[in-house]
Amino acid sequence: MPPDTSAYVYPMYDVMLAFGDSITQYGGDPQIGGYVAYLSEQYQRQMDVLNRGFSGYNTTGARQVIHNVLPKSPIKPEPFLTTTGIYKWITNTTTLSTSAQINNDTHTIWPDRDDTFPNQTGALRVCIFFFGTNDATVETWHQHTPLDEYGDNLRYFASLLQSPSSEHYSPDTKIMFITPPPVGDRMD
Repeated sequence: MPPDTSAYVYPMYDVMLAFGDSITQYGGDPQIGGYVAYLSEQYQRQMDVLNRGFSGYNTTGARQVIHNVLPKSPIKPEPFLTTTGIYKWITNTTTLSTSAQINNDTHTIWPDRDDTFPNQTGALRVCIFFFGTNDATVETWHQHTPLDEYGDNLRYFASLLQSPSSEHYSPDTKIMFITPPPVGDRMD
């Protein structure tokens, strides 16, 4: 007879998040060899791979939804007043929201997460940003983003995870940018 494991709480795996355009959205389809499906297969029982692809989005549109995609940090930044009267941010790992502090352990707070697995959330370990195909359309197309703005948007995405003043601060998260392959103007 197998042992009774009904009272055992299985820990959630850490997370790899893929955030991008239609290449990411359809990348979850194993029938077309999608990269997100491939990552899910390669990292099964090691890491949960989340697909947050938004077909038709460029980096400018992604800026509008990224705060609903990235998890909130368990490290809550707190402002303090300097002697010059300027507010600065410090990170205080002892000041955590109630839902993020469980038995003196910190848990990432994912947006719109239900309580299927209360207090059991994996940390964001890898974040993949895969944008640029829509940004790189011809200048007259509505999805086009000028190259300088595209670069600024990618830097903004990274800053949300790297800046201690960000509500999404995650200093241990590895960030990967995937951009489109080179495009040729002529076809032979």
